[in-house]
Amino acid sequence: MTTKVLLTGASGMLGKMLFKELNVQKRYEVFTVSRTELKISDKHFINDIGDHNQLTQILRSCEPEIVINCAAYVNLDFCEKNQTQTSLLHQRAVSILSSYPSVQSLYYISTDSVFDGQSGNYDEEDLVNPLNYYALSKLHGESETLKKAKNGFIIRTNIFGFNSTAGKSLFEWAYQNLSTGNSINGFTNVFFNPLYVWNLSKMIISFMQMNCSTGIYNFASNQGISKYMFLFKIAEVFGFDTKLIKPIRLDISQMNAMRPLNTTLNTNKINNLGINVPNIDICIQNLYNDFKKDVTRV
Repeated sequence: MTTKVLLTGASGMLGKMLFKELNVQKRYEVFTVSRTELKISDKHFINDIGDHNQLTQILRSCEPEIVINCAAYVNLDFCEKNQTQTSLLHQRAVSILSSYPSVQSLYYISTDSVFDGQSGNYDEEDLVNPLNYYALSKLHGESETLKKAKNGFIIRTNIFGFNSTAGKSLFEWAYQNLSTGNSINGFTNVFFNPLYVWNLSKMIISFMQMNCSTGIYNFASNQGISKYMFLFKIAEVFGFDTKLIKPIRLDISQMNAMRPLNTTLNTNKINNLGINVPNIDICIQNLYNDFKKDVTRV
């Protein structure tokens, strides 16, 4: 017997990678949904799950037992200016997914931005303090998951990767500029410990196949790094001139939406479960290897 999985946000970086990794395992029948076409899936719904009538129709069509919710607006300024629309996706849609009768487990992909960035090395029990509406709405989605899902799992993380067509992710922005000899700024006072989407996908699937307690889990690489050093390592691996990366400090007072400065996550909890937590160099090397298989992607 196969288990029916509904994967939302399936056209995003993480969603696409998760679909590929889930689809090779015969134990899952994977249904996907996104606002755009997904050519690699033959069980795909083109819908915005913020439209809750359409979301209910999707759920009735596939009756999933597991939901992996990757759908999110990731542009902080958009979220700040469009709070109702953001809330419909990050909170109301999660409420519907969590409470649908067939759904036995919901995995909610959240963010390290629920913290205010004052200290870093946050564990799952640390107090949250979102600084912008994106983070606040994601925190509301966490609450809906834990309150309404039969088995709700919150995965707080920060990802990097690339899209099948040119996107605006941190790596793609850096690659597009460095490959043409343009200099870029790297923030020396902003710290995170992100995961390449392939590494995160493998970790999530391993986690799904364990008998874990419901609750909150940090998924991250095993070391904190500044945005400047992250971009420096990207340049090194791809053979770009590292002098093109200019070290500067982020002045959050100039931002439309406030940003936390240090959102590094403590991974002791998943380490203790036996989940392999990679270091950032391995993640960047994995990105390099995947990217070079098809350089037309950016």
